[in-house]
Amino acid sequence: MLGGTNPVVPFVPPVIPICYTRTVDGNNTANIKDQLVLDILPATIATFAAKVEDGNGGWKLNWDSRFTTIADADNDGLRSSSVGGLDPDDATWDADGDGLSDAYELDRRTDGLSISPVNWDTDGDGLSDKQEAEFGTHPVRADSDNDGLLDNVELYHEVYAFNGTTRRAEPTGTWAGGWDVVITGSQPYTLRVSGDATQADADGDGVTDQAERQFALATNAADRSNRLGLPYHPRIANENPIAIYTVASDPDLLVRPGQSVAYTTTVVSSASLLTGAALKSAALPALCPACCAPTRSTSPPQTQSPTRPT
Repeated sequence: MLGGTNPVVPFVPPVIPICYTRTVDGNNTANIKDQLVLDILPATIATFAAKVEDGNGGWKLNWDSRFTTIADADNDGLRSSSVGGLDPDDATWDADGDGLSDAYELDRRTDGLSISPVNWDTDGDGLSDKQEAEFGTHPVRADSDNDGLLDNVELYHEVYAFNGTTRRAEPTGTWAGGWDVVITGSQPYTLRVSGDATQADADGDGVTDQAERQFALATNAADRSNRLGLPYHPRIANENPIAIYTVASDPDLLVRPGQSVAYTTTVVSSASLLTGAALKSAALPALCPACCAPTRSTSPPQTQSPTRPT
C-alpha cells in the first residue's frame, strides 16, 4: 500500500487472439439418391393446375398420370361423387350457373327447401334462384305469396338468360316485371312500381297486389284511382273500392229458436272495372247451436251497385 488504505489493483496483461489458417485433410461422402425425389414441373402455373376427368365423375391433376382423384376439385366444400360425396359437378362450384354455390343449395335442401343445384331457375318463374334469394321469395314456388301474380310479374327485375357456352345464367340488360302507376296532378308522371311477392297485400289495405295492378292498368282512367282521386299503389294503403253493408230485420240482432230473419247484404263498388262481376254467395253464419238453429236462406238477398260515388 502506498500513502493510504486503498489497495492497488495488480496489472493483468490483455489476451490477444491470434488468427491463422488451419488445414483439414481427408474427405467424406454420402449417398442421397434414395433421399431426394426429383421431378420436372410444368413450365406454367396453368399447366401445373390443369385437371382431367378420372372417368368416375371426379378430377385429378393432368401433368402426371400417377396423381389420384382430388376429393374436392372445385373447392366448394363438397366431396366429389367419385369418392362418395354429394357434389353434382366437381368441375365447378356452381353446377347450374345460377350464382349460388352447390354447397349452399344442398344446405337449403337439408332445411326442407327442394331447391335444385342443377337448375338455375328451379320454379320456372323467370327469376334465377339467386334472384329469388336476393328478393326473399320462394325459389320453388312461382307465385310465392299465392296472390295470382307470378314473382317475375310482380317484381321489377333484370332478366337473366342461360348461356350454353359459359354454362351460366347471365344478365341480358333487359328489365321486366312490376307495372306503371300514373301519378296525377299539376305535373303528372308515371312511376314503375313492384308489389311484394312475399305478401299478397303488401300495404295491408285489403286490396291485394293483383287487384292494385288491375286497377292501375285499367282501360278506364277513372278506375286507376280511388274515389278520393288517389292512384292505386301496392305499397301505399288505398280505400277499398268495394263496400259491403249488411242489414238484419231483427233490430236487436237476438234471434230466438224458430224465428225467421231477413238478412240483406248490399255491395257497393266505386269502380266500373267491377261492373257485372259475379258475387260469391255466402250462407248466413250459424247464430245458435245446431239444436236450436234458426231457419235461414242459403242464398240471402244480394245487391250490387256498380256506381262510382263522387
